[in-house]
Amino acid sequence: MLKSLNLATATLLLVGTIVHAQPNRTVPGLPAAAPNVNPEHENSKKQAEQAYRSAQFLKVEELTSKVISENSKDHVALYLRGSARVELGIRTRDVPKIRQGIADCRGAILHDTQSQSMYYLPYLYGMSNLAKLESRPQHADVAIQVATSTLAESEDRGEDRANLIYQRAYAQQSKGDFDAAILDYQAAIKEFPAHLGAHVALAEVFVKAGKTEEAKAAFASALETFPDSPLIFNNRGMFLQQQNMHEEAVQDFTAALKNDANYYTSYTNRGFSLMQLGNPTAAVIDYNESLKRNPNQAEVYRLKASANLAQGKADEAIADYQQMVKIDPRRAVAKAELGFAQFFAGDYRSAFDSLTAAKQADANLRYVDPWRYLALARLGQEDKAKTIFNDSLQKIAVQRDWIDSLIAYQAGTIAMRDLAASMSQNDENMKISQQCEADFFTAHRMLKENEGGKAREHFQKAIDSGKTHLSAYRGARYALKQFETASSDDSAPN
Repeated sequence: MLKSLNLATATLLLVGTIVHAQPNRTVPGLPAAAPNVNPEHENSKKQAEQAYRSAQFLKVEELTSKVISENSKDHVALYLRGSARVELGIRTRDVPKIRQGIADCRGAILHDTQSQSMYYLPYLYGMSNLAKLESRPQHADVAIQVATSTLAESEDRGEDRANLIYQRAYAQQSKGDFDAAILDYQAAIKEFPAHLGAHVALAEVFVKAGKTEEAKAAFASALETFPDSPLIFNNRGMFLQQQNMHEEAVQDFTAALKNDANYYTSYTNRGFSLMQLGNPTAAVIDYNESLKRNPNQAEVYRLKASANLAQGKADEAIADYQQMVKIDPRRAVAKAELGFAQFFAGDYRSAFDSLTAAKQADANLRYVDPWRYLALARLGQEDKAKTIFNDSLQKIAVQRDWIDSLIAYQAGTIAMRDLAASMSQNDENMKISQQCEADFFTAHRMLKENEGGKAREHFQKAIDSGKTHLSAYRGARYALKQFETASSDDSAPN
């Protein structure tokens, strides 16, 4: 059996903190009411349109479903409900809901006597997202074909035509045809220069295509057209983050917030860049501002917890992780990170319980097992640990993967030379990460043998590895109380 190269500690996953924000891709507008209409139905549809614009999609569905139940051919109600269902489905990755929305949009197109091109927009958007969610590019191909034929038949000009071109570009982007998408986004801007979505998406697709200079130019052009747009400043800041230009990114997020002080996404993103610049105190301030405006953000609690851990504030980090678990109780990794924080704080019983809950929620999270063993050992229950992990202890060398080896090493079944032999011999980066973990667990073994000096040496080696994304690295910093200290001017930018 080949040795697995999986690591025994969770990574922080501190990559792009928030997906690039986008304006709504389908914005319903009500056609003029026909004569002899039902006033109650018209009022419901107007309320539904208002609800859509404020992203109250469930309310849209409720209002329009009542209208449709009494008039199944009401194309405006079908259009509104279809748009809302597509948006709901995309937000929750609910494929059946997206399909319901697409079916509604087909009904709107079928019963519309005026051949309004806007009815195609949520249909096209839904099909493009189906292509991504189901990994079936043929859905995007259908969207491209429908958009192309609609454009050929439509007499629309200006914004309406640009919207159709934009949707075709999005379909091309969803199937990975970036060059075609770029041409269409540019065509949409040419047709209607004030098309915010096309400006934003053009910059984004340049980023995805790895065309850095073109992306910079697209962002600059977008800001010339929309100089006060927090969305564009935020997304350019995200782009700069990816280029490791965090000081410049902070400037863009600050500009976004000057234009809209409630744009919580930019607080989160600025906090992330501040963390990368070694300013966790200011990062926490920004994360708190983001959570003040939208408290239902599990990922922001996770980022805030990481910033608190970096400062040695384990209790605050534990509270943050507990909020993350409360918001997203099915997320196994959240329970694991809570367990690591509890371990750093010396609460080994709670750490074992949280890490066990994580493993029960996702059996693939084997990297928590060496930590579960160590938590029990620190509680004086190593016999119990050996019973729980007997399978790992019974394996011979050719059967053990890295996780098994760390457990066997802690139990004394194998020596350090055997643990070293289990490390990757082909991937140097992986080997350094595994050495970081080996030093962390060796340090705890030295503590068990009352070799405090040697323990400190191994904890320091784990820190010196520079593998900041590993819990072994963070655990070593806690063991030696090496935290990031706040300077006197540590505060979030205005």
